[in-house]
Amino acid sequence: MSEARQSGRNGKPEKVLGDYSILAELARGGMGKVYVARRSGQAGFERYFAIKVMHQQLNEDQNAVMMLLDEAHIASRLHHPNVVPVLDIGTFGDGYYLVMDYVEGCSLQQLLKLSPEHRPIKAIVSIMLDSLRGLHAVHTLRGLNDEELHVVHRDVSPHNLLLGLDGGCRVTDFGIAKAKQRFTDTGMGGHKGKLAFMAPEQMRGLPNLDARVDVWAAGVTLYSALTGVHPFREENDAATIHAVLGAVIPLPSEVGLKPPAAFDDVVMRALQRDPDARYATAEEFADTLRSVALLEGLLGSSSDVAQWVKAACGTRLADRRRKLAGIPKSDATITSSTSTVPKLWHNQDGTGNTSASSSGSDSSPEHTIQADFRAASSSFAGRALNARRGIAIGAMVAVVLAITVVLILNKTAQPERAESLRAPSSAAAPAAVATPAQIPDKPVITPPVTPLPTAPSTDAPASPTLKPASPVTAHPAVADRARPRVAAPVAKGHKPSTS
Repeated sequence: MSEARQSGRNGKPEKVLGDYSILAELARGGMGKVYVARRSGQAGFERYFAIKVMHQQLNEDQNAVMMLLDEAHIASRLHHPNVVPVLDIGTFGDGYYLVMDYVEGCSLQQLLKLSPEHRPIKAIVSIMLDSLRGLHAVHTLRGLNDEELHVVHRDVSPHNLLLGLDGGCRVTDFGIAKAKQRFTDTGMGGHKGKLAFMAPEQMRGLPNLDARVDVWAAGVTLYSALTGVHPFREENDAATIHAVLGAVIPLPSEVGLKPPAAFDDVVMRALQRDPDARYATAEEFADTLRSVALLEGLLGSSSDVAQWVKAACGTRLADRRRKLAGIPKSDATITSSTSTVPKLWHNQDGTGNTSASSSGSDSSPEHTIQADFRAASSSFAGRALNARRGIAIGAMVAVVLAITVVLILNKTAQPERAESLRAPSSAAAPAAVATPAQIPDKPVITPPVTPLPTAPSTDAPASPTLKPASPVTAHPAVADRARPRVAAPVAKGHKPSTS
């Protein structure tokens, strides 16, 4: 977690929280404030975020801190176009802050307040369909092990529905959401949420609340948006509680702006005090609303919402955009390994030099920020210089070690090289050719020199033994056949055979 510096005067966070530069305040509530912040990066990268910071007096309230952490854990798991996710969490001093997507637009509460008489029904239908889809994603959220988390928002109201210039509606603020896995106990023993949007069972503090609590609150929101009249809000909390628990609810088509009667049944089913008589899920509510609007030709789109937002809030949003763009960026070099601390509190002359106060004191927040920034820059430069020195020393040591190893190897190899050079002169005396007696395992057959035969042998055996032939000496049998034969003398009285 990156820590932010904290002002010693009023305890509010300074203009820097971790990697985020605080630019302006967007909203405030019971838990804290929401600021718009900017994060800059390499190659001109720039993006705006919304940062929620707890009130200073709540930093020591363990239950409040745990509620903020619960919001972070729940919203960080939500990935849906109609839900504002939590992207990061950090600390400053003794407190925490949450980083969320910045929605350039306004809340439904602001839009309705700016449009008391002209409220396009198509745009309202589109807004409610988006919000119900987002709530269904919240209700069906599953954990890392694919277990159901049974998340219930419990604070659905126009204040927590953000409308962007793109025409999309996003559900936000899960600070009091009920879930299976929480750090804090938000069950019985206290009211959580806005009384005028609270379901009867939630107001009674009953256990085991489910998604139908949010269905009720969405029905109240739709009723108020269509008619311009809140069905339960009274002058005080006691009267409001009485109206929620038992007052007669007039049909939407009979009060205020008097929307088409086709929406009466859709709205009144969501406002049934018996949870079993309501829509079972936000998705069922959305499907019914969409079907009725389609039949009546009143099914709007995001473009209808975008036109309404621009018409009602376009001037304010353009002015805010100009102010945010006019806040100077830090002149520090942004690197991937260091966080930037921009100098945001500049004086009016645009020079970036903060003027001293009339009393001559240098303890102003502006002076403190610039002094801290200069100290941080000097510290970073010193660390960078030390790092470069360390790298150079390491390289020199590596070169010395390599040279030493090479010298040792050359010295070791010199005797062996000298011995190999002396070997031919000392081995000249012995015979170069090995005899068969010296290598008994591999006998060498030397061809014998056989003299030519001079006379035939009469007592030669019938099967003479063959001897290895010399390359120039023929075999005895071949020589015998080639020798001219002489007829043997015939004995008297013996007749030669004719066969």
